[in-house]
Amino acid sequence: MKSLSKGLILKQIKEDLIGKDSHRGVTLTYAWLANQTGHFALGFIPTLLFCKYPFILKLIFPRLYNYNPYLSAALLVTIIWFLFELYNFLGPLLLKKPSRSKIVYLPKGEKLEFKPDWKHIGFDTGTDVLFFSLGAFFAAYYLADWPAEAVLSYILLGIFLVLVYPISYWYQNKMYHQGAKYPLQFRMSQWTKPINKEQIEKINIYLDNVQKAKGHHILISGKPLSGKSSLAIGLGTEVSLKMNKVIHFKSFDFFEYLFDNKLDEKWMWGFREAELVVVDDMCPSGENARSLLNLDQIINKFNKLNDKHKDLFLNKNFVWVLGGESDFIIQWQKELEKKGVNRVTSISL
Repeated sequence: MKSLSKGLILKQIKEDLIGKDSHRGVTLTYAWLANQTGHFALGFIPTLLFCKYPFILKLIFPRLYNYNPYLSAALLVTIIWFLFELYNFLGPLLLKKPSRSKIVYLPKGEKLEFKPDWKHIGFDTGTDVLFFSLGAFFAAYYLADWPAEAVLSYILLGIFLVLVYPISYWYQNKMYHQGAKYPLQFRMSQWTKPINKEQIEKINIYLDNVQKAKGHHILISGKPLSGKSSLAIGLGTEVSLKMNKVIHFKSFDFFEYLFDNKLDEKWMWGFREAELVVVDDMCPSGENARSLLNLDQIINKFNKLNDKHKDLFLNKNFVWVLGGESDFIIQWQKELEKKGVNRVTSISL
């Protein structure tokens, strides 16, 4: 796991814990903390209720209840939430065709063009179950007397030690995601618009290459509402969730950056540190698009701002959203290749 600096993590924790959400909005890291607090509570409260009304415990775990009623309550709550999460996880995993059911998440008549990252989803599911069980066993420990309290304390300690890695991973994972400043949350597995197999293969190859090397550019074109921006954000998000530093620019932000690279302060990390740069809305569709953009001028301007890093612009991995003019996209690709970019992929939606 790529770790962020301790100072950056502590700064984010401070921002999440201190301040009013109604004033500043909610970050992904704060939402994750709130979500896990909710899971803890959903383990804690039912355990209290089972202990107060133990007839179900006596029916399901008669021997365990006689030995340790609090342990039986925590165990039952953990099993209930485990089965719920198992259903929640296995439903879409096992369903390989459009669903007629409203229970699973895939709407009728739609199909998955890109496979979800089931390992990631499974890890998230396991983390949720651990927080459910932490709340359940904490409630049991709170109510129990000695020696039942001693048994529960060891279980609680074990759960907490197992949770140390998931807590560290998920909090930093959310920081990588929110640090890119995407305008919306979108993963490739959410893509439901028409796309051919060749384009899917190109995208998967790009996502694989961008993890291994630098200087790979992908150009995305298409008509208005074809999903260009969503695709670009989805590509960036997949890279972010692999614990890589990504920056998302709207075109005006990008142009502003070219004239004042001190704007690094707006992002959690600067352009120089980013493994991938996503530039959205670089070129509107229409005849005036070509007069608005000149790749050669953009690169020259960038090099003037970064005299010690002449090749920084070309050695970055980029996602460009360039509009709907196919001949302009071809021109842009040729210009990149002239500048020495050997890996350029074009996607037309």
